[in-house]
Amino acid sequence: MLKKIMIAAMVISIMITAITGCSEKSPAEPIDVKVMIPKGTPQLAIIKMVTEKPQFKGYDVIYEFPNSNDLLASMFMNEEAQIILAPTNLGAIIHNKGIDYRLHGVIIWGSLYLVGNEKTGSLEELSGKETYSTGKGLTTDVLLNYLLKTNGVRDYTIKYASAASELTPLFLTGKSNISLMPEPALSMVLSKKPETEIVMDFVTEWKKATGLDKSYPQAAVFVNEAFRSSNAKFMNDFNEELKKAADWVNENMETAGTYYSQIEPGLPAEVITASIPRSNIQYILTEDAKQSLIKYYEILLEDDPANIGGKMPDEEFYFEK
Repeated sequence: MLKKIMIAAMVISIMITAITGCSEKSPAEPIDVKVMIPKGTPQLAIIKMVTEKPQFKGYDVIYEFPNSNDLLASMFMNEEAQIILAPTNLGAIIHNKGIDYRLHGVIIWGSLYLVGNEKTGSLEELSGKETYSTGKGLTTDVLLNYLLKTNGVRDYTIKYASAASELTPLFLTGKSNISLMPEPALSMVLSKKPETEIVMDFVTEWKKATGLDKSYPQAAVFVNEAFRSSNAKFMNDFNEELKKAADWVNENMETAGTYYSQIEPGLPAEVITASIPRSNIQYILTEDAKQSLIKYYEILLEDDPANIGGKMPDEEFYFEK
């Protein structure tokens, strides 16, 4: 009898161990999600998430900031990041190469301005004058030429600085009288030279030239489709957080400026704060931005097919729920 009791006790003990062992099993390792963000306005658009790091159950989100478009393109080509904020045309180029990233939404709606050392009555007065820019043949250059020509500017000359960082000192020292300025560089210039005139607001002129109610889609959010298809709920949640973060920047400009200056100490918080209204940060999902995207790509294609990878992106490129 005692032997039977001992055997029964052993069986019960084994069963309890099996049950509790299952319940105490360690959770699965979180899935790493790498988010690549260029410095400048895209970085500012997502600064709340970068700083406060909202949690996504089962995922470990890592934010990285490449120093150049070449590095960003390499990340695309090698599929090293699941989510990439990038110039809108770069995503099209990569997709046209057969790398399956899809456009989920536009987050920067234009942060480019033409500034001058003297007041200009009309844009036609720029005819015959010299303008400083950067990135010959890149989208900024295409937009500049397109908007100047649609405003009747003729016989102008564009001189190219070797890097965007050179535009500010050239303008501040008077070596250039008219210059292309992106934000937040424009706000830095205005803080040092407040008499600077904004000669052309690309957003206003783009709307007039195209007849569209939205500005040009400067930077967008691209997602690796293989990752998204296996992690659809996470992407829905991430997109929701991204929209809230973009809205938050516009509603909390001083805090956003402080956050940004903590990771980019070369730019004072007050300069970043001043740049936000001209940065046009708003996260609009693809289904509501598609008309603007198609028009933008058509203009880039007409200038040079290489701007978007040789052809218009196919329908699969535009991720719509």
